[in-house]
Amino acid sequence: MRRERLLLLLYCLLVAGIGWVWLARLPVPSPSPLTLFLFGGVALLLGIALHRVNRAILAQRRSVRELALLNAASRAIIRSELDVDALCELIYREASKVIDTASFHIGLFDDRYYTLKVRVQDRVRMPVLTFDLGAGDGIIGWIRQTGRALLVEDFDREMQRLPARPRYQSTRPPRSGIYVPLIAGEEVIGSISVQSYQPNAFGANDLRLLSLIADQAAVAITRARAFHQAKQRAIQLQAIHEVSEQITAILNLDELLPSVVRLIREHFGYHPVHIFTIDPDATLIRFRATTADAAQWAGLDSEPLRLGQGVVGSAALSRVPVLVGDVQQDPRYIQDNQFTRSELAVPLRIGEQVIGVLDVQSAKADDFDADDLFVMQTLAGQIAVAIDSANTYTAQQEEAWTLNALLQVAENIGRASTLDSLLATVVRLPPQLLGCSRCYCLLWSREGRFALLAAYGLPEHLHTQLVGHSVSIENAPLLARLHALAAEGTTTTRPLLLHQAQDQPELWPQVIGPVGSGTLVVLPMLARASLLGALILDWDDPLVMLDSRQISLSTGAAAQVAGALESILLAREAEEAARMEQELRVAREIQTALLPAHPPRIPGWQIDAAWHSARMVGGDFYDFWRLPPALAQPEPRTDDSAPHEVGGPAIWVQGDTAQWGELGFVIADVSDKGVPAAMFMAMSRSLVRASALDGSSPPAAIERANRWISRDSESGMFVTLFYGLLDTATGRLRYTSAGHNPPLLFHRQSATFEALHTPGIALGVLEHIHLHEAETTLAPGDLLVCYTDGVTEAIDDAQCEFGVERLRQLITTYADYDVGVIMQAISGAIDAHSRGQPPFDDVTLLLIKRM
Repeated sequence: MRRERLLLLLYCLLVAGIGWVWLARLPVPSPSPLTLFLFGGVALLLGIALHRVNRAILAQRRSVRELALLNAASRAIIRSELDVDALCELIYREASKVIDTASFHIGLFDDRYYTLKVRVQDRVRMPVLTFDLGAGDGIIGWIRQTGRALLVEDFDREMQRLPARPRYQSTRPPRSGIYVPLIAGEEVIGSISVQSYQPNAFGANDLRLLSLIADQAAVAITRARAFHQAKQRAIQLQAIHEVSEQITAILNLDELLPSVVRLIREHFGYHPVHIFTIDPDATLIRFRATTADAAQWAGLDSEPLRLGQGVVGSAALSRVPVLVGDVQQDPRYIQDNQFTRSELAVPLRIGEQVIGVLDVQSAKADDFDADDLFVMQTLAGQIAVAIDSANTYTAQQEEAWTLNALLQVAENIGRASTLDSLLATVVRLPPQLLGCSRCYCLLWSREGRFALLAAYGLPEHLHTQLVGHSVSIENAPLLARLHALAAEGTTTTRPLLLHQAQDQPELWPQVIGPVGSGTLVVLPMLARASLLGALILDWDDPLVMLDSRQISLSTGAAAQVAGALESILLAREAEEAARMEQELRVAREIQTALLPAHPPRIPGWQIDAAWHSARMVGGDFYDFWRLPPALAQPEPRTDDSAPHEVGGPAIWVQGDTAQWGELGFVIADVSDKGVPAAMFMAMSRSLVRASALDGSSPPAAIERANRWISRDSESGMFVTLFYGLLDTATGRLRYTSAGHNPPLLFHRQSATFEALHTPGIALGVLEHIHLHEAETTLAPGDLLVCYTDGVTEAIDDAQCEFGVERLRQLITTYADYDVGVIMQAISGAIDAHSRGQPPFDDVTLLLIKRM
């Protein structure tokens, strides 16, 4: 500021001197005081103007010089070699050209850690320093969180106003500083800072220059990191390729696994390296190979691990890698090596199946990073393929023998054409192929018992005593265990083994004790995932151990036997189904014959009905009967004697309407479907008809029918019903409803609907019920639509019901047409709504229209 004032004074004196010399040369009298005053003012203004011009020129030159330096720094940074450490050194050198870097730091973030790559203090180079920044405090932590730069002109004055306090503690802290983030995209990858022991050592221009350098540095550092990672990844992939080439050539699993851990140690330096495999039943994890010496791995081989147990078990259970930076802080760690501090366990997967675990350990905490995880995961994929190939090769060798044996089983089973010959073959083959002493074949019956249908190797008296008899699972716990697994849906083809059976005769007392069984192998026979029966092999030896080949053979034979048995049983069921279908067809014909052959033809009226069952036979029904005028006012029946028809059969011919009498009609819906509902329907239809033919009022007739139905039915089914008596001369309709869907009466003149409903419950629920009577009148043009719930509850693909409202709309639209047209319109609309799906419930419609 003082320098600026001196320059301004100098410019003013210079201008004043030049002006004075000029005035002295002019041929004018001596200037007056006013002239001198004005002259001095002009000189002052000209001096100020010259000072500002000079300052602008100097600022422009400084800006040009700074831009040249920044340009040179940017070119140097961009053209630098792709090495992060060398790049940080270059950034320091270039920054020194534009700003005071007596105290300079450039640091990079790596997860929770912050490493000072270049650290200069009082122009003295300090060693690289890494510290934990996990807490996120301090100025550096604030920069990482916000991505903002910070200029501190004087720490002493601004300490309370700073967004974060510095973390360092020193007897000689800096007084001023600049802190600038290194930002790549959206991520803060590090920071650059300069500091000074003098206050106000840096200004806004210094902040701007350092920020520009930081922008170029962040791009270059990101590119250098990517190049380093790509180079490192290429080296790792080459090593992985070399390991993979060697292990894929080994097909013997006992040779493969030791070779794998040795090659990993040789190429990647990991030690110790362990491999574990998982049993086929996916319950136990077994140690198989390691690079550790015998003293170190002795504990690993002592007993198998279970899924979820330890770090290895956790990786197997979760099917994802488990990285533990410090095993002493992880409760999952099982201490099998006192020197281990960090551990990385990676599952060996084939698709979604985990077949083993690759495990590496280190004596250093936090010794494994993302690169190690990549290497281990890539190796794990190759190792899993190699193990799977070795297992496949071994399995193929065993399978060749097994297939040959199963071929013999299939040939023998194929010759059997009847159930008896098949069972005789089934129990004879296992003793020949597996060497068991005896063999039994049991079938699970629908009555909930196991029937012993065939046996081989039994003495004659025991054969007579046991074969052909059945046993409940309560009396045979061994068979109960098999049935329980099937009921839970967990039955597999693997056998149940019972060693030392003589010590546990209560598990199957009908056989173990009398026969003297030693080892029992229970093979489930499954048909479409359900239990068909069991093939049981019986040895005298109490400790028979089956190898994988014998297990494959036994389970394969059981599967073939199950298939053959299922085929024979299905053939029997097919015959039974055909017979049942024929009987149902006859039942449908009988049921259809119970319904009116055609609706009554009454002068001045149109009547139509339709019936469609959801199955071969159904539970809906409708009926009509004529009540001649003589029965219009009958004597009410007070007894509940057996029903008998009164009034004779209905006569559906034209005649004088006034002499025709009343029309009784009913529509009903049984609570079930199929054969039971059809039988209940036949009974209900007969009882309702018999109860109503004496001309009783609708409530009295239906209450009496309910008592008969309740007494004669023990099925627990019920029937909803609507019964009406129509005076064909006047259009008067008396009716009652027993829990049925209210029929819709459309009054043509007013274009309104009347729902015909009275209180009441379904028939067959209670023996004594009370129904109500109501009445209405059908005027000319009126239309009565009676229906069952199969009409309104018909659903489409989206599970939306047809509904009463849609039925009302159809009635309104077609009310002027004949009932045949109306019936076709409603039936067609239901079919269109269902989109061709088979009906879920019976569909019945009854239409009555007065002309």
